[in-house]
Amino acid sequence: RLSLFEKKERRFHKNLTPYKQPKWNNIKVLTQNVQGYSGNQACKKDYISNGMNKQKQPTIMLTQETWEKDNNNTEINNTLFILHGDNTKKRGGVGIVLLKWAMKAWKAAGEPNPIRPPEAANATRTIALKLLFFDKKKKLLKIFVISAYMSCSLFNNDEYEETLNQIQQLIHMWPADSIIIIGGDFNASMGIREENDESKVTGPH
Repeated sequence: RLSLFEKKERRFHKNLTPYKQPKWNNIKVLTQNVQGYSGNQACKKDYISNGMNKQKQPTIMLTQETWEKDNNNTEINNTLFILHGDNTKKRGGVGIVLLKWAMKAWKAAGEPNPIRPPEAANATRTIALKLLFFDKKKKLLKIFVISAYMSCSLFNNDEYEETLNQIQQLIHMWPADSIIIIGGDFNASMGIREENDESKVTGPH
C-alpha cells in the first residue's frame, strides 16, 4: 500500500518530461572542505565555478566549512551554490554546488528547497537536496544528496552520535527506490591504533 508521500511523488513524476541531455553515462560527485567563503575567501566561488565548468558531465560538489553571511542560493556562471551555515561562528557550515546539468535536474524536481537541519554538536553539519535525472532510456532516477561535516575527535561520543543520527533521519525521509549519495568531511583520524584505543583512529594502520 502506497503512503501519502509516495502517492504525491507518483502524481508529480507523471507530469515530468525528460529534458534534452548530452550523451553521458555518469554523474560526477566531488567533495571538498572549502574552509570558508566569507571576506577574503569570496573569490573561492569563482574558482570553484570555473573548475566545475570544465567538467563534461553533470557534476555535484558537496562542500564543508561553508559558513557565510547568509544561506541564499547563488548562481555564478551556470553553477548554483546552495549553502547552510552561520558565519558568526567561523566553523561548520555545509553546501551543495550544482553544475549546469545537475542544476537542470534540480529544476526538474520542481526546485525543491534544500533540507537544512538544525545544529548538531554546536555547528551546522548537514544539508540535503533532491534531484531528478533521466537516463538514456528516459527512466526516472531519483537522486538524494547529503553533504555532511562530522565532528572531530575533540568532541565526545554523544556529540558525534548526534550528527550520525541527523544523517540517519535524512536518509529515512526518502523512498527506498531513491539513490542516496553522501559526501563530506568525516574528520577521521588516521594512524596506528594503540591497544585498547578504538575511539580515535580509523583502522589498525
